[in-house]
Amino acid sequence: MSWRYQPVWVDHGEERVFSLCEVYIDKDGRLEGWTEKPVMEAIGIDDAQDLRDCLAQMLADSYRWKPVAFSSLKVGMTFERYATHEQMDRIAGLIEAMGKALEPQEISAALQEGQG
Repeated sequence: MSWRYQPVWVDHGEERVFSLCEVYIDKDGRLEGWTEKPVMEAIGIDDAQDLRDCLAQMLADSYRWKPVAFSSLKVGMTFERYATHEQMDRIAGLIEAMGKALEPQEISAALQEGQG
């Protein structure tokens, strides 16, 4: 079994609210379980890098999968991809570039290039 984030929505009257929940997927790509609430809570994050890694995974999964109604989650269901593998490779590159842009030595080099 593996897990990932799934974009979901909940209707509150006239308003549709989007969020992510954790889903647990079997080896055949079928839903086995999910978090009780449709809203993610920050738990088990030990430091800023863990937070960035978690947010990067959330961002990638929000592009990878089509959103579904939280109330429609059922054991055994499958999910539809939103982005192709090629598109996800480009998104992964953008996320990686964001992380590198914040590395101290690269910020220092960028500042020096800007002064030269």
